[in-house]
Amino acid sequence: MPYDVRMTDPSSCDRLGGCIHICPEKVWKWAEINGRNLPVPVRPEDCTGCMKCIKICPPKIIEVTVE
Repeated sequence: MPYDVRMTDPSSCDRLGGCIHICPEKVWKWAEINGRNLPVPVRPEDCTGCMKCIKICPPKIIEVTVE
């Protein structure tokens, strides 16, 4: 089942990178966005919907939905 993975408000990201470290499928990586180094979903097609990234995100700005 394909999932859509995104950050709803990148400006609120605390940049701890928990989503990068916890993702078993390596969907997230660091990238520069508007002069800030942020985690971004670079391989959303590999998301299995485990929701670990949502649970570890302190500002709760990650959204995973079924396409």
